Amino acid sequence: MLKHSHSCWRTLSFIAVITVAFALVLPVSTFASGGDEADIQDWPVNEHAVLHVVSGSGQDYNVNLPPFIDYRLMDGGAQQGKRLILYGTGQSHQALDLTKLTFTPFPKFSPGVKTDNFDELVSDRMHKQETYVVKNGRTLYRLNVSTKQYVKLFESSKQIYGVSSSPDGKYAALLITTDKYEGPGADLHVFSREGKLLRLRQNAAFLSHSDGMFSMYPMRFSDKDTIEVLTEYAAHTDQNAVQGTMAWKWRTGERVFTPTPYANIKGNVMTVPNDEAKFKTLPIPKNLSVSLTSMEDERPLVHYSPDRKSFVYQVHNDQLWLYSFKTSKWKKIGQGTFVNWLSDSKLIWLERYQPFIRV
Repeated sequence: MLKHSHSCWRTLSFIAVITVAFALVLPVSTFASGGDEADIQDWPVNEHAVLHVVSGSGQDYNVNLPPFIDYRLMDGGAQQGKRLILYGTGQSHQALDLTKLTFTPFPKFSPGVKTDNFDELVSDRMHKQETYVVKNGRTLYRLNVSTKQYVKLFESSKQIYGVSSSPDGKYAALLITTDKYEGPGADLHVFSREGKLLRLRQNAAFLSHSDGMFSMYPMRFSDKDTIEVLTEYAAHTDQNAVQGTMAWKWRTGERVFTPTPYANIKGNVMTVPNDEAKFKTLPIPKNLSVSLTSMEDERPLVHYSPDRKSFVYQVHNDQLWLYSFKTSKWKKIGQGTFVNWLSDSKLIWLERYQPFIRV
């Protein structure tokens, strides 16, 4: 369901992204829009994945995860903390509290609601026990996880690509395909808590993928007035598509585009963007250089911590490396999939995780 490198792109490094979503960052997992072209049993089920929580002090907490297919990071604020939603088969979703490291079943829909396998999108935020859920790629609900009650708010005639909610829970945003063929373009819809459509911004996001295929589009409210979406934007100079974050002032339509922070690698040197649109050149340690041999002239993604004092780089062979600007040192974290930063000094990653693709 999620494209994990997206869920973890720079400004969506919350959850996706944040907030995971997400997001936060976080290859696109796709499935045919009809839902009948492939059997869910054909998807990789992660039966032995391990979640690693790494703090700045170097402590590493490992959590064995129950079987799941995909995940999304959810931010519950100061009261609820962050949770990792593990999407399972059918409605067998689990919510992992990343502070207490405890699992709880995610509330199920009533038997009267028809479901399509696990085709369910959960918002990247929870406020006072409430969040938003998209069911079957078409219907938006508001969910109270305490009472387990779902309230239907909106039904779309076209595929919904993404869902996010504001920090105060008063607004829900959807990215809905611009055309009926599930093409790359998506329109931004903003709803009130009661389901009233407040704003529609056409062509708010564009991500390349085959028509007729579903792709999860990362998005998040950076505040109650601004919604950030991952998109491809034609640069004014050469008209080539540049991937980055478009921050929309959803009430006024103002927007600001920020390119994704890619690094450049030449030999044993990596050049990364840092604050004030400047670049910093970093020497690459010998044991990392071996892994980067085939990556020269490519532009890998780096995942900055919220305070931008460090970043995680995921090598093409899934090695995870942490660089600290404070110490000017590299540290190998492990081998797996980077999920997201939980704070300035704490991050999470998955070992033995298999992203799925449904075609």
